[in-house]
Amino acid sequence: MSRLSASILALQAGELDAAFLDRLRDRVAVGVGRVELLGVLRAAELRRLRFELQRADLVAQRLQRLLVAAGAPRRRGAGCCDRSS
Repeated sequence: MSRLSASILALQAGELDAAFLDRLRDRVAVGVGRVELLGVLRAAELRRLRFELQRADLVAQRLQRLLVAAGAPRRRGAGCCDRSS
């Protein structure tokens, strides 16, 4: 094998190593980006769930006020002190 052929093979091997390292860096960057995106999405989902719970609580409070205002009878055994039979 001539020196020129050996030099060409060495350059090709170095280019393959560089391409491999570039690909590896890209994969790491994508992995890091994926983790960051999941964190953002998780935070947004938690905010949405919290908002839904607050809204459901407001609806329950409003319904409770309407029932009290209408003088709805209490369910038997619903209160702690309701012992009449």
